[in-house]
Amino acid sequence: MITINREKCVNCYKCIRVCPVQFANVINGEYIEPNNDLCIKCGRCIKHCDHGARGFIDDISLLKEILASGVKPIAVVAPSARANFKIGKLINTLREIGFKEVYDVSFGADITTWAYIRYIQRFSKKSVIAQPCPAVVNYIEKHMPQLLNYLIPVQSPMMCVSIYLRKYLKKSEPIVFISPCIAKKDEIARFPDIVQLNVTYVSLIEEFGDIYKKANDTGKFDYFEGYLGKLFSRPGGLKENVHAYFKDAKVKQIEGDIIFEYFEKDYLNTPDSQKPLIVDVLNCHEGCNKGTATKLDIPIDVIDYEFDVIKKRTYNKHKSKVLFRFFDKKLKLEDFITTYQNKSKYLEKPSAAVLENIYNEMLKTTPEKRNLNCSACGYDSCEEMAIAIYYGYNRKENCVNYLKDKVYLENEELYYKNVQINKLFDEIHNTQIKLEKLIKEVALATDAVDRSMQDIAVGYSENAKEIENISTLVSELLDQIKLLDSISKDLSTKIDVLNKTNNILQDIGSSISLYALNASIEASKITESKGFSVIATEIRKLADRMKVETSVVKKEFDTMINLMNQIPNLSEKILNAIESINSSLVNESALIEELTAKSEEISAEISRLNALIQQEGILEKKYSTELNF
Repeated sequence: MITINREKCVNCYKCIRVCPVQFANVINGEYIEPNNDLCIKCGRCIKHCDHGARGFIDDISLLKEILASGVKPIAVVAPSARANFKIGKLINTLREIGFKEVYDVSFGADITTWAYIRYIQRFSKKSVIAQPCPAVVNYIEKHMPQLLNYLIPVQSPMMCVSIYLRKYLKKSEPIVFISPCIAKKDEIARFPDIVQLNVTYVSLIEEFGDIYKKANDTGKFDYFEGYLGKLFSRPGGLKENVHAYFKDAKVKQIEGDIIFEYFEKDYLNTPDSQKPLIVDVLNCHEGCNKGTATKLDIPIDVIDYEFDVIKKRTYNKHKSKVLFRFFDKKLKLEDFITTYQNKSKYLEKPSAAVLENIYNEMLKTTPEKRNLNCSACGYDSCEEMAIAIYYGYNRKENCVNYLKDKVYLENEELYYKNVQINKLFDEIHNTQIKLEKLIKEVALATDAVDRSMQDIAVGYSENAKEIENISTLVSELLDQIKLLDSISKDLSTKIDVLNKTNNILQDIGSSISLYALNASIEASKITESKGFSVIATEIRKLADRMKVETSVVKKEFDTMINLMNQIPNLSEKILNAIESINSSLVNESALIEELTAKSEEISAEISRLNALIQQEGILEKKYSTELNF
């Protein structure tokens, strides 16, 4: 299979450009990867990639595993090995690394020539397309299924020799094709019971090159070496083989890039009666000798000269007849017949409306732009690019004319924006003076606010002091009130005592009056002096008691007088405290009025600043809107 090194791929589209079929390459982000469903393994993308991003995988790793397991496989060596190796050295190398036997695919090519001729004769075919090249088979199966009826159903030389080994020599070991071709892996995959591995020349030398260098050039193939089948690997090799048996047969030899156009435009449109009997077609311009998995620097003319020598040394008309008689006697044509499949994935052309949308997205708005067909994207036409975009195989950004038109439109837009920006710059310049004035106004307002804030700070400091004074006076007033309350309570107590004393004095007065009445009565009875004496004694006791109570009353009155004397002083102090509090409240009220005035000044300045800022915001929004193109 074809591989992609994503780090090396630079999206140069050369792989698309050199690919002979549609949509075998898919744009995937920053790299282009092969679409193996449509890829025919022609190897052109590998050959033309200057960045080494394309490569391939063959079965060299599986071969190493088989050899490491102790299994001894069989090698079948392509005819082109004679152009790429010293054939004896190659045979000895294969035996040394573990192959049990080595067979010549040229012998299979001789079988292929025999089978072609016998098939054409048996079925009276007017024209067939040769199929030794698996890239050509892939092309017809995947992209030109209308040619399947012309593709001769005879196996390739590799398959013919392998079938011969399996059916006629009864070989059961794994068969490994020593190959010049990437695409042979696809052919082998169709017949896994006949051939198991495709190991290319490139991989074989990379892995076992040191052994090859030391090997002797004395190796010989097992069984028969090929006859004229040795020529199959060069351009026209099949033609030479057919002419060795039927000199006048019309064989069309064609190879390289022109084969695809030939099939699509010439062969397909030519009447069967005028088509060549056989189309000897090879994918590679210089044939299998310089196939897709070779690294041969020898000039093609040198190779052709050496093959001409091989032809002269090999060709013998009698031997040709003997070989065909041998095949007619030993082989069954049915054993070497194959079938093909229609593997094409028909991609329906998008409708005109869909293409119209894609063209518009690609900025191809005129018939001229839609038919530029510059092929810079790798496709032959703008329509093919549009179809690739529709199926997700490519994207509009890979169209160079789209990028040019996009840049042109962006430049126009930039020019328009530049005009707008210059206009805005003029307006901004004119507005700059207003902004400078605004800034000055803001600075002045800020200074005024600052001063007011300083005054407020001082006012709040004085306010705090006044509040502290009021607090102290209130505390002192509270103490005086508490003292006055205490005095009032003492006076109340004293008044209670005086009330009791007064009651006692009233009792004494009553008693004295009674005793005085009794004394008057007793005085009238002067004869009885004993009674008067008793009355006199009681009066004396009452007088003493009254003296005592009078002393107590006097003492209480003195105390009351003293307390009452304190009340004016306390009242004066309370009055003074109340006056001080009132004065502080007046000062506090004045200070609050002053702070309120300052706050109103600050509020006015803030309102003015807010108006200026809103004006600034309107300007900023205006420029922001105009700059947001």
